[in-house]
Amino acid sequence: MIGTRRETSVFILALVIAFAFDAELFALQQGADESADFFEMSLEELMNVEIAVASKTKEKLFETPAAVYVLTAEDIRRSGATNIPDALRAVPGVEVVRINSYTYSVTIRGFMEDYANKLLVMIDGRSIYTPVYSGIWWNIHDLMLEHIERIEVVRGPGGTLWGANAVNGVINIITKKTSDTQGTLITAGGGTEERGIGAAHYGGKLGENTHYRIYSKYSNHDDGPAIDGTEGADEWDIFRTGMRIDWDRTEKDKLSLQGNIFKTQFGDIFPIFSLTPPYVQNIADKTSIKGTDILSCWEHTFSETSDMALQIYYDQTERIGALFGEKRDTFDIDFQHRFGLGNRHELIWGLGYCLSTDNFSNSTAFSMTPSSRNLNLYSGFVQDQISLIRDKLKLTLGVKLEHNEYTGLEYQPSARIAWTPNTRNTVWAAVSRAVRTPSRYERDVRNEWAVYPGTPPTYMVAFGSNDVDSEELLSFELGYRFKPSSRFLLDVAAYANTYHNLRSSEGGIPQFQPTPVPHMFLPVTFDNKFDAEAYGAEVSATWKVTYNWKLSGSYNLQKTFAHKVRSSTDFLTEDIYEGKSPRNQFYFRSCFDLPGNKELDMSLKYVDSLPGAGVRSYMRFDVRFAWHINENTELNLVAQNLLDNKHAEYTSWICQNTEAERAFFANLIWRH
Repeated sequence: MIGTRRETSVFILALVIAFAFDAELFALQQGADESADFFEMSLEELMNVEIAVASKTKEKLFETPAAVYVLTAEDIRRSGATNIPDALRAVPGVEVVRINSYTYSVTIRGFMEDYANKLLVMIDGRSIYTPVYSGIWWNIHDLMLEHIERIEVVRGPGGTLWGANAVNGVINIITKKTSDTQGTLITAGGGTEERGIGAAHYGGKLGENTHYRIYSKYSNHDDGPAIDGTEGADEWDIFRTGMRIDWDRTEKDKLSLQGNIFKTQFGDIFPIFSLTPPYVQNIADKTSIKGTDILSCWEHTFSETSDMALQIYYDQTERIGALFGEKRDTFDIDFQHRFGLGNRHELIWGLGYCLSTDNFSNSTAFSMTPSSRNLNLYSGFVQDQISLIRDKLKLTLGVKLEHNEYTGLEYQPSARIAWTPNTRNTVWAAVSRAVRTPSRYERDVRNEWAVYPGTPPTYMVAFGSNDVDSEELLSFELGYRFKPSSRFLLDVAAYANTYHNLRSSEGGIPQFQPTPVPHMFLPVTFDNKFDAEAYGAEVSATWKVTYNWKLSGSYNLQKTFAHKVRSSTDFLTEDIYEGKSPRNQFYFRSCFDLPGNKELDMSLKYVDSLPGAGVRSYMRFDVRFAWHINENTELNLVAQNLLDNKHAEYTSWICQNTEAERAFFANLIWRH
């Protein structure tokens, strides 16, 4: 049976590749004299794109002193992805695992956890991480992918500009201006796993310089087969609607206002423990989350060398579930100012304040003490970009100071240097310090973890601790970009990271308790008794073979060595740090424009085994075929995971684990 599957997989792969090359030869024969570029953005133009996520000031991607990658709107469209985590699989060095149909974990440069907590993710510059776990609930951020202009990804520390939790990387999802989404767009589709996705937007004008759009999106997703062989219960759906207004008041003043409302419901199975047989029972439950948010931004230009931005954000979410409930309000204000000083210095500084208030509904299995907290965060940063040799050598120095409720004042400095001797080469290096501050869970939780049968049984409970401190990173990076022509780019980055005060789970002294039935009580308390070293290298390349065929690929190698201090009694955490991220990953993608307004896109990704999660290595092969029926209508056919029926990508204790299945999806897009 296994051999048959392998032969079938190889046959499918060979057939698709052969079709791609035959189509390429046909296209060359039929259109060798055509000069039109079927890709929206050439490689040369992409390298000159000005990004801001790495330095908070616009600079060309090719000259940026950081490991940066830009996932364009065209990349996302041609990926066949229906959500942001799946689209991020194409980014070099980014690790994406599907835990179940609604739960993803995304990280960079290792340290994959149930809620990966060393990666900062933003939408239009505002953080979307939850203070509960310091991770991301990806399912509540189900944006219309057609609204994303690009996703800027920094592999490596970004704490100097963006603050705590930007330890191993930063992802900033930038949505399109309303002037770029005028008219009507309607998309509808469904398939074997994505049972139904429908979305629509309308963009119009309120005046000569004011544009707007309104949108709605609904998604319904099937459950998956559980890893333990039982039936999955992770089906979910989400409805999201919102608006955005952009007003170019003058040439120097731009204002924007956007707001969203969402509601999602998802199924789960979680354990209920008892001190009598059968000791654990799995209970099916439905959890719902609803929320609203509003974001306003004012940008003012003083001169060609000076500008400022003021951004204000408010968010309200409510979670209702059997395990716990949560109400959270977040208010955030951020100001920054950029100005030139002389001919060699470009300074940028900023101040920020964030207030997050919560109120938990506790259960026997999961509780927060106190049940309500106000978390205040004050921050300020300054950065100086120094031109040592104009247009060739620049040095960037910066530091960020933050004061949080848990650990007080934290500082995060960095130094970066980039040498661009000509238009074909850039060499850069960086040294940075970053921190991850404690989460609400690590400080205040009481969480039932397990009951082990025996005479008497052992009851294990995890407790937060006021002694939990910030995790620290000292990172050294070196990178090189080589662009021998406008059709080929090579990007290489290497890093050596040293981590201190990583979270540990310290086992206490077992205590005999006679009631309610005789048992041993084993407390586990969070602390900071792990250190680690991580080393790795990332290589990516893009080659525009012809006017209608582009190839891209990447490979990353990483290894983490974790060790606990002598006084530690941790017996759970080491595998998390060393064995839950792949040592090797490679990704290959072909984007090809066929005759007759058709497109064929293929991607192949290999992910190494995760010994700490009990997951074997796997290969994921996806194919997308698109037909632009006319100027306004596009049909997409997508096949995912063609090389196997199903496979596990991760195991987690936070929710039921299900496998990623072979899936087929079709959707129709109409624009007017």
